[in-house]
Amino acid sequence: MGSRITPATLTVTVTEAITLNSVDLGCANTLSIASIGEIDQRILSVPTASEIVIANLGTADSAGTYKRSGLKYIRITNMDDTNFIRLRIKDTDNNEQADFRVLKGQSFILSDSVISTAAGAFAAWEDIETISAQADTADVDIQLYVALA
Repeated sequence: MGSRITPATLTVTVTEAITLNSVDLGCANTLSIASIGEIDQRILSVPTASEIVIANLGTADSAGTYKRSGLKYIRITNMDDTNFIRLRIKDTDNNEQADFRVLKGQSFILSDSVISTAAGAFAAWEDIETISAQADTADVDIQLYVALA
C-alpha cells in the first residue's frame, strides 16, 4: 500500500516588528523547506527535579525517535510567562553536549541534526542523539514542533 501523504513545503517566517523614533526597523525572514511529509507537534510539561528527554534522533523512526536523516526543522518554545528552561543537546556517544537557556516565551530552532562543541573545528560534527529539557524554578510547558522529510 502506497502512502497517501503528498509531501509539501513548510514555510517558516521569523518577524521582528519595532518602530523607534517613528522609523520602522522591523525585519522578516522566510525559509521554505521542501518535501516535508511528516509533522509532530505536541505540548509537554518539563519538570524542575531532573532533565527529561524530549526528542531522540536515530537511524530509523520508532516510538519517541525521529529519523535523523529526515530531520529538517525543530522548534522548541518555552510557553511559560516566568521561568526559563535549559535545553541539553547530546551527540551519539554522549561525549559532547551543548546547553542553551530558553527564556520565558522564547523559542529555540534547529534545522540540522549535527552538533559540534570542538572550538574552531568545523570538521568535528557529531550526530545529535538526544534533546533534553529541565525547568528552572517551577515546571514549565513547552511546545515541540518537528518537521521531517
